[in-house]
Amino acid sequence: MTKKATLLIRNLEQIYPMIPTIKTSVSNGFIAIHHDRILALGQGTGSVCVDKDTRIVEGRSHIAIPGMIDVNLDLHHCSSMRELWEIGELLVRRGTMIVHSQPLAEKFINVLHPGRVVDAHFTEVKDPMLIYDLHHPKTINSPRFCISSDYPYTDCLDQLLVAKMCALHHPHLHPLQILAACTLYPALALGFRDLGKLKRGGYANIILLEGNDFASVLHRFHGDESMQIIKDGVRLWPYLLI
Repeated sequence: MTKKATLLIRNLEQIYPMIPTIKTSVSNGFIAIHHDRILALGQGTGSVCVDKDTRIVEGRSHIAIPGMIDVNLDLHHCSSMRELWEIGELLVRRGTMIVHSQPLAEKFINVLHPGRVVDAHFTEVKDPMLIYDLHHPKTINSPRFCISSDYPYTDCLDQLLVAKMCALHHPHLHPLQILAACTLYPALALGFRDLGKLKRGGYANIILLEGNDFASVLHRFHGDESMQIIKDGVRLWPYLLI
């Protein structure tokens, strides 16, 4: 029996898969999800993937990017399990779904992703890259680098905001390079080849951002970002039945 989507995101302005075979983006597209994995993505409405049980998310006037990954968070200062839980929820609300926090004891892993809040990987960074953050906004000369909120040294948990600051300070960088620094490159640094991208069979960790393309998102500074969060195939934000 052919699988059908449990969740369908349709009418997206742009999809940014961040995989080598697709250099830029897919316009006027859909993403079909079967439980926690991407069933299909491409141009069109995705109606072939739908049955009576499929939930629909309307993507009109939105773009889709992979869930972001931060390889440079310091969470060992947290004083309680509750604080870790709150940080985990806040991270995923702002689009960061995977963190690397080497000093943190592995016993806290169940706190950071109790279900679908946020994943935490405690393995060593396998391919160290230059880190761009608000605490040390270094000039970016390397073709590969990672963007981090550098929490708690900047008291910031908004990786997308740091990406916007990077674009502001380094206008020569292509928007896709900045997007890769939040998604694909951190995944490669951690050695996770199946994360930081959107592909058939990959994890359904997806951010929907209001806008026509990622460049317009980077140049928008007007307070809270309008976003929807899909983690492991479930829309966690807004907290609304689909």
